[in-house]
Formats: sequence, structure tokens, C-alpha cells
Amino acid sequence: MLNKKKITPLLLIILSLSALASNTIAPLTTIIAKELNVNINLVVLLITIYFFGNSIGQILSGNLSDIKGRKKVLIVGIIIFILSSVSISVLHNIYIIIILSFIQGIGGGVLVTIYKSTIFDIHKGEKAQKIFSYLSSLYALINIAAPFIGIFINDAFGWRYIYILLSLVSLITLISIIFLFPKIKNSGDNSVSFFIKAKKMIQNLNFLFYSLIVLISYSLILFMITILPILFKNLDFMNNDFLPYSYAGMILFYMIGNLFSVKYVAKPNKAINISLYLLIILLITLSTSICLKNEVALYLSLAISNIFSGILLPLYSGLAIQIYPKEKGLASSINGAIQIGGGALLISIMAIIINFNLYTYLGFVFCLIPIIIYIKKRIITKVTVAQVSKKVKNLPF
Repeated sequence: MLNKKKITPLLLIILSLSALASNTIAPLTTIIAKELNVNINLVVLLITIYFFGNSIGQILSGNLSDIKGRKKVLIVGIIIFILSSVSISVLHNIYIIIILSFIQGIGGGVLVTIYKSTIFDIHKGEKAQKIFSYLSSLYALINIAAPFIGIFINDAFGWRYIYILLSLVSLITLISIIFLFPKIKNSGDNSVSFFIKAKKMIQNLNFLFYSLIVLISYSLILFMITILPILFKNLDFMNNDFLPYSYAGMILFYMIGNLFSVKYVAKPNKAINISLYLLIILLITLSTSICLKNEVALYLSLAISNIFSGILLPLYSGLAIQIYPKEKGLASSINGAIQIGGGALLISIMAIIINFNLYTYLGFVFCLIPIIIYIKKRIITKVTVAQVSKKVKNLPF
């Protein structure tokens, strides 16, 4: 019999491994760049390429886990994660490390997909959505700790030991998965190809627009993770020693947003209305920080963006996944690939091609308002989580 009390904490650990791979390294970009004697943009690429790999891992694992079973695919994913982490810890060539970070991201993507789909396997309807949001809040707490863990390990042993520790924790998790993770009955249809099913999902406007809301929300988070160290270096707003505390504060605001998302489980339309007000306030505070070079206004604008993301990301991820109750793995993977792959692409363009600055970020936020309004008009935002599956009983596959 499935023991939900045991599996839920294990799912949180599985998800945390994927996040720790990037968030423990994020505040150390300047240190890693100096040690390897490379441009800091290459180290930022080390983080963003992980997210590209993560999106690929989600795409590959979703449909497979629906057909072959969650447990088998999860074991393969965590083994990939362990081997790549160990390899990164001993190598010195930044380009090989970047490739391995991509492979590590693939393993991490498998972990994310299995986490999301399993939540909706073992829980149903609004209860599943609420648990998903609560776990997102706990996940945010882990993210608060991650930069401090990374800095502590770096100060004590060096940044490479972060990957060694990740490998050891992953190995323990692998053993736990073998003995504790349930064999969930497969529900996927093997007679229809992955590409046909994925095409049908993307053509579903509700699924697509739910996923785009998630992409927008995640892009704001990814901005903080990858670009904040560069801003701290280029702008004399705050001392670099304050950076980990800045991460912690930002993620705390994301956690507050998660808790609000639980309140709006049955009212996604109200959540998106509140998000529009938050974007307008974000524009005002961000403009103030640019004009007056005020660090308090900059910090406040980043905090608001994280509340915005915290409200919408878990809520609309859950809505997208529950549209396809028999293909939750594939729905999780497509939703996650749009979220992480699209977010990483946007941030890479900002950081490398456009030579990212606050004016670029201001323009990005300004463009989000009409996009969110357009999406709001096109999707059925008044539908509740409990109703979303009922509206698509007759699926095209």
C-alpha cells in the first residue's frame, strides 16, 4: 500500500537535488571565474546551460515515465546526475565543465518531472494543487539555505566539494528510491508517438497559455539567480558580502507568494489579476531604482517580482499538468521544458547577447504586462483546479 507520508518528503529531497546543483554555485560565479581564469559570462553560462539540460531531461523523461513507470526513469536520471557531479568536481577545463553541467541538468530534469507528476499521481484535484504549493514553499526554504551552504563549503574546502557533497547526497537518495519509491501504475498510451502527443498538448491553448504564465514567472526567478551577482559587481549598490543574504531575502518573498497561491487554488482568475497589479508596482520601483540609483528600491522591485512568481508558478503549473490526467508525466515535462528552457534562453539573451543591464530588465517587465493581459483574455481563468480535468475528458489521444 502506498505510504503518502513517506513518499512526500522523499519527493521534496528529489526536487531539492536539482535546485542545489545551481543555487549553491550561483553566489560563487566571480570566485569560480577567478580560479579557472575565465570570463564571468562563461561561469554564468555554466549555470544557464544546466537549465537547458534540465529542460531536455524533462522532455525525455515525461513520456517515458508514463509508459515505463516513474521509478525506473527516476533511477536512471539520478545516476546521470551523480556521475556528472563527480566528473565536474575533478575537472579544470571550463568548456568540459559546461558540457558536464548540461548533462547534469538532464539528470536534474528527470528528477523535476518525476517529482511533479508523482505529486499528481498520489493526490487528486485541489488537494494535489495545495500540496504542490506547500512543497514549493518548503523548496523555497531549501533555496534560501543553498547560497549559504555553497559559500560555507567554498570557504571551508573549495567550490568543487559542493559537487562532491551533491554526489554523496544523491547516492543516499538513490538507495532510498530503490527501497521506498512506489511502483505507480503506468497510464501512458504507447500506441501514440511522443511527437503527436506533444503536438496535441501544445495546440491546446489552455495548456500553452498556462505554461507561458509559468515561463514568465520562472524567468523573473532565473534573473535573480544568474544576473544578481553581475549587478552587484557592476553597480556599487551593495557589497558582495551581502549577496547570499540578498538571495535568501528574495527567495523568502517567493515563499510568501507560494503561500498566497494556496489561497487562490480555486480562484486562478483572481491570482492573475493580482499579478498585474504587482507588475505595475514592479515597474514603478524598478524605474525609481534606475533614476535615483537607490538600492532599497532595487531590492524592493526584486522582492515584488518574486512574490509575483511565487503566486503564479505553482498554481498554473498544477493547472497545466491536471489537464491531462492520464499523461501527467508528459504534461509535466512539456510544461517544465517551456518553463526552464524558455527562461534560460531569455536570460542568456539578456546576459550575453544584449549585455544585460537594468534598462533591459525594465523593458522586459514592461513587455510582460500586455502579454499577461492577452493571455488572461484567451484562457478560461475562471475554471477551478477541480474542474480542469472534467473539461478535457475526451482527449485527442
